[in-house]
Amino acid sequence: AVSAANADGTISAEERQAIAQQAKSANVDRLVEQELARPRPLDEIVSGVSDNGQRAALYTLAFGILRADEQPSGAERIYLAKLAHLLGLAPATVQHLEQNAGQRIDAR
Repeated sequence: AVSAANADGTISAEERQAIAQQAKSANVDRLVEQELARPRPLDEIVSGVSDNGQRAALYTLAFGILRADEQPSGAERIYLAKLAHLLGLAPATVQHLEQNAGQRIDAR
């Protein structure tokens, strides 16, 4: 979540507050605060993820964060492409994940 929110190079106060709130409700606020203070490189975050379900979930989470309020920007699209590559997701899979997530977001 922190990595995706920082895809455009900045984490806004609103993004930071939303992440902190969700982290607190999941009892991972200390871990998230550490990540906010010193973000890790994307390849380090996804290293070792080998389960296809986890790969899809990570991509969907990142896309959902970036798409929640508007379409992803150019920098955010580059981030998503890098994430898909690092996760080994095929373009058709990425398209499917984005369509499903987008429909759920738009239904709100």
